Amino acid sequence: MDRRNFLKIGTAGAIGLGVSLRDRSVLAATNTVLYDDRAVILAVREDQPEALWIHALDLPSINGFEIKPEGACRADICIPLPDDMTLGEYFNLTSFAKKIGQVVVVDKDAGVWSFGEIPAFRSGLLSSRIAPNFAVPNQQGQLVRLSDFLGKKVLLVTWASWCGCRFDLPHWQKLYEELKSKNFEIILVAEDTGGEAVTARWYKGAQVTCTALVDPSHAVSSAFDFVNVPAGVWIDEEGRVARPGEPAWATDNKYEFGDKVILTEGTRYVEAVRNWVDNGVDSPYVLSDAEFAKRVQVPSMAAMEADAVFKLAVWFRQTGEQTKAQAYFQRAQQLDPDNWNYHRQDWSFRSDGGQQWMEKFQQLDEDYYPKLKLLLGQ
Repeated sequence: MDRRNFLKIGTAGAIGLGVSLRDRSVLAATNTVLYDDRAVILAVREDQPEALWIHALDLPSINGFEIKPEGACRADICIPLPDDMTLGEYFNLTSFAKKIGQVVVVDKDAGVWSFGEIPAFRSGLLSSRIAPNFAVPNQQGQLVRLSDFLGKKVLLVTWASWCGCRFDLPHWQKLYEELKSKNFEIILVAEDTGGEAVTARWYKGAQVTCTALVDPSHAVSSAFDFVNVPAGVWIDEEGRVARPGEPAWATDNKYEFGDKVILTEGTRYVEAVRNWVDNGVDSPYVLSDAEFAKRVQVPSMAAMEADAVFKLAVWFRQTGEQTKAQAYFQRAQQLDPDNWNYHRQDWSFRSDGGQQWMEKFQQLDEDYYPKLKLLLGQ
């Protein structure tokens, strides 16, 4: 499988990496772990079917944590571990997830475990405004990290081949050409489970030279809690979020569906971006900490579970198990019915997708895209 067609693929234990010969008798089962922006195939203890026991040496390749005397540590976070979470050289990953409030969804028949967001990392965004890092492939399959752009202002914009926002790509490219000399980057992220096969033509047609990524698992939307495309976030030179997620159009459009209308506010949004690029923290469009806190919320447990379920759907879709994929797509939508990304991605694979969208859209008693609140008091 081409890694561009899902998450970053690792093989921590598929062939016994980090596992001594005496361990092979208990690490005979091969499972797949979906975690953050990666999928890792590894050997696990098959004598513990109700939990995911892994070799402790494989932990860093899964989620970046390392076992140290003070606990499981990643960056400046260390989680003390009870004695029953380790067994010799083995580590109970599902028990660890429960301890830190992380959702786990498993398809035991296939041996695929999907882990949701770590709540402590989301609370870090709320307290510090530091943008969550991610690693998503570009069109050439090379991993690009948000941290690669520290020192620049970044406009991060999501789009999809199944959204009218795909027609804005040439306009984002034009804005990039206008502003790139001002230490500015635009990162375009295709939230599209179809991957490169369905996104390449749009990038090529727009002659995109800014950073162009392909995100089949919607890892970026998950990290920033985006629920529709297009969505945009502003990130300053220090990696702090100047404005959190909101509708991000480059053009003004009016779409009429009977007595219901969708209006896009591209002109206002682009002018605000220009102002921010020129004025930085002095721009009136940079949110105060108080206003930022009002607009960024911790996802509910149901939303975090939906995220983990959705990643299972993507995995099975791209491994050819369409029946399972469909079941998990539907489960994600039931858990988080306000997340249009889940609906629209699923419907993009269905012949009645347009009808499904129209029926849900007609039932809305609010704007499909929230009106922009660019300035305080709007």
